[in-house]
Amino acid sequence: MVNEGIIFGVVAMVGWGVADFFAKKLIDQTGSYKTLLWVQILGLVPLVLFYALFGGTASLALQNVFVFMITGFLGAAAYLLFYNALGKGQLSVASPVQSSWVIITVILSVLFLGEHLSILQAALIFMIIAGILLVSFRYIELDILDLQLLPGMKENIISAIFWGVNCVILGYMVSQYSWFIPIFMLRLFSVIFLFAYAPLSKKPIEIPRTKLIAVIAVLDAMAFAAWGIGVTSEFVSVVSPVAAAFPLVAVLLGRVFLKEELAKNQIVGVL
Repeated sequence: MVNEGIIFGVVAMVGWGVADFFAKKLIDQTGSYKTLLWVQILGLVPLVLFYALFGGTASLALQNVFVFMITGFLGAAAYLLFYNALGKGQLSVASPVQSSWVIITVILSVLFLGEHLSILQAALIFMIIAGILLVSFRYIELDILDLQLLPGMKENIISAIFWGVNCVILGYMVSQYSWFIPIFMLRLFSVIFLFAYAPLSKKPIEIPRTKLIAVIAVLDAMAFAAWGIGVTSEFVSVVSPVAAAFPLVAVLLGRVFLKEELAKNQIVGVL
């Protein structure tokens, strides 16, 4: 029987994958900063609804507010860098690079959270990460692919590092509070830092006139809530690789809706 943490990890994977698919479309229309700001703002509402459905701790110790400010800053910076990368490049490249945060999270979780993986768990985590890498490229295009030159690559790598560290901090705070407070405070402080960034962006921040922004907000909030709920019952280093397999969703959406053919290595990666 599959445990609850893995199930919620799969929910997070689907949420982030579909959210990125739609976010790419909206970013191309309205810009990365405006899209991100309103996704974060509107995402506060479904988080409260998920709390009503799944429960969790709602009290906050003031001495931990600074830690949540750090998670909010890292989250805002990571998302802003990633959305900028989405605006510059292709989803099929940006999404897999972004998912590499899981490598950092797994290593740091074992080192600093004292998580001990069985040989089977470690082997399966390795297989998931290998699958993500195989899904991330088409081997027939390797001769023309130069990651150093791809638009948005530097921003995306830095974003992945930020998320890798942030998920370890969040995982620790979830162990102290349950899922709701760490995830809600992450979102709240991300919104605050994004508003503080507004004068630097020098771009209008009115809400995009499209229902797609609400769809992305709900999917993104659902993914974070699912990840948070998942790590209440399972190791961060176990739930995160499942959640980080969201490039699989982008590849399958491209196959179904854009009729994109899968290379043999991608089929192996999906499996």
